[in-house]
Amino acid sequence: MLLNWTRVDDKDLSASFEDFIFRLRADTKKVKNRWGENVPVPIKKVQVRKRQNTDFRDLGYEFLIKEVDFIDEEQRQFVDGVVWEDTVSIVERSEDILSGLEYIDKDNLDYDEADIPSSPIEILRAASQGIIKALQDRSYIKGPENKEALEDMFVRMLSFWENSHDISQYLNENGESLVTPIQEKEIEIEIKTLMVEPDMYCSGGWKEVWDYQKALHDEEWLEETLEEEREEEEYNRLSKNERKKIEGRGTGEGSEYKSWLTCEDVPDDYQESSSVWPGSMLVDRAVNLIGEIDQAFYKTLQWDDSIKEAKEYFPLELNETLEIAKRLSLDHPIDSETQQPEVLVANFFVTYASKGGVESQEVILTSWGEDLDSVHVRTNIKIQREYWSSRGIEVRIVTEDQINWTLKRNLEFIDTMKKASHYNISEEICAFVLKRLASSKRKDPGMLLYQFNNEAASLYTEGEIHPGDILKVVEFLLMNKIIHFDFENEEYSIEMKISEFVIRRKQFTIEKVQKPNKYFSDNIVTVLN
Repeated sequence: MLLNWTRVDDKDLSASFEDFIFRLRADTKKVKNRWGENVPVPIKKVQVRKRQNTDFRDLGYEFLIKEVDFIDEEQRQFVDGVVWEDTVSIVERSEDILSGLEYIDKDNLDYDEADIPSSPIEILRAASQGIIKALQDRSYIKGPENKEALEDMFVRMLSFWENSHDISQYLNENGESLVTPIQEKEIEIEIKTLMVEPDMYCSGGWKEVWDYQKALHDEEWLEETLEEEREEEEYNRLSKNERKKIEGRGTGEGSEYKSWLTCEDVPDDYQESSSVWPGSMLVDRAVNLIGEIDQAFYKTLQWDDSIKEAKEYFPLELNETLEIAKRLSLDHPIDSETQQPEVLVANFFVTYASKGGVESQEVILTSWGEDLDSVHVRTNIKIQREYWSSRGIEVRIVTEDQINWTLKRNLEFIDTMKKASHYNISEEICAFVLKRLASSKRKDPGMLLYQFNNEAASLYTEGEIHPGDILKVVEFLLMNKIIHFDFENEEYSIEMKISEFVIRRKQFTIEKVQKPNKYFSDNIVTVLN
């Protein structure tokens, strides 16, 4: 062989000469069998790119690497019309092609031949399994939970070192190491990236950029890298609770509040759904909601106009809850991950604004009804009642029985129309809809909502209108409580009678508010009467 071919991963091979990089890319191609059916066949494609580029270009030469029945005629389109089962033969034939196309010059090669790395993947996997078992024997890793992922990481590492490095470049004539501290750190970072982000390393262009940047690595780069690693190590040595405090979890007001728990804290075996809402009717920030009860209850909280703020997963002071547990002769809840005392959280810490301007707080603890008798839930409730009573704050327990599921479903259907950010809703079209609604209720109280939409749209002459626009205005007016129906007890539907709607207010303004980092403007309603 003429070139030094290395394995990029378990399937591809690459080599370079002067300004060119070559790749034998594993792929599949559909060809017709004798019955005219398209069947996939495995191939290797010869590709090339220049060093300064990132995208490879097919040269049009494809090796069929597996015998496939009944494609005799189609087989002629592949290199030499034969099946190639030996990797070395494919490499040698590829070099003939590259030489014929004058991509490589045999006379300018520094060496006559080089062996292609040929360790079977089974050997690499066996070696990686040996590493894992050694780490398990020494208790550096526990259990088999992530065995396959670790195995893949070690295979990539072993394959990388076997196939990608000419060890002689790091040795002098006497076999002594020439590795500098900068090279040592570069190798460390490269292997870490290969193991943790193989897709980015192999096909995302990371390796090419990294090799280009190596020329810029100096003593200053090394010191900055080491300092960053020291800071990361120091951070990793902190307990989970200490990290959350550094991040400001459980602090802040309004849009600046950061929940103590996030959806990332949910264990892998958690059976319920969790979600991060990019915003809500109550606050313009990401809201983390873990479990179906919390998602449903928070949805209904948004309908209560007296609520000023609802902080999810608000933390209690650990030292104080430990004292309370000791005083009440209770076993304080333990974090299953760290086996340390758990920071208790109020599912929702709610602030109400009264008409007199005096604020009040309430703590909401949520649970499925069937879990109320569990030791963990009972202990949590007892400690929290004691904790919050010393602050003059009531604790309310909410199960699925206390959630208004009709309200929750209605809000799921139209709550985005509270600000109607994706729509251009004007005061003029709102006034038109209210006027038509009052008129249609008198003339035809049995009219259905979708019929009202069609009729009102046909009568609107002040500008362009699209199908469903009147419905969106109705929903906007509903969410801002300009019009009303028994929203908490009746399902919203476009087939409901318009006689169920009551016009509550007629005087209001709509202001277009453009929030930072948002493409669409919010429609903010201010009621005047």
